[in-house]
Order: sequence, then C-alpha cells, then structure tokens
Amino acid sequence: MYNDLSPTLIQKRKQTVFLTNEYNDSYGESKIVIETLLRKFLKKVGEKCSF
Repeated sequence: MYNDLSPTLIQKRKQTVFLTNEYNDSYGESKIVIETLLRKFLKKVGEKCSF
C-alpha cells in the first residue's frame, strides 16, 4: 500500500522544497549558478537547454 508519510518520501519532499527555494532565490545570479542549481535538482539537463 502507498504510504505518502514514509520517512523516505518525507525526506525527498523536504529536499525538493529546499532545492526549489534555492533555485527561486537565484534570480539575478549568473547563468553558471542557475545551471548548477537546475542540474542538482533535475539530475540531467540536455545540452541545448536554455536557462
């Protein structure tokens, strides 16, 4: 049975909130900083992705 309150999912949601907040706070940062944050969050970004 699916348990959305499992410790693993709770930790993943918490991590996702921190990463999205960090990305949202990166407005005005260099392209390199923003790209690094996106790669950390998305794990994989295509070469022709525009930031």
